[in-house]
Amino acid sequence: MMKAIVLKKLGGVENFTLAELEKPSPGAGEVLIRIRATAFNPIDYQMRQGGTESKLLKSSILGRELSGEIVQMGEDVTDFTVGDQATAT
Repeated sequence: MMKAIVLKKLGGVENFTLAELEKPSPGAGEVLIRIRATAFNPIDYQMRQGGTESKLLKSSILGRELSGEIVQMGEDVTDFTVGDQATAT
């Protein structure tokens, strides 16, 4: 299981809730990162409010910038190992 701040519906911060979700498994060419830090940027804000960027909203979990540690790898991953530090933007 993993914890995540989930957006229940578009609008204000009152629509965020802490949830326990199934931990995803990485597919071929993917890694699973244990997130240690994330950011809520202006695009996330616009998505939350239902602005023009909300059409990009594909998940109820916002915060696409992160740093953490690789904890699991899918098939065909050769450039990383479990324990490597990782960032995403």
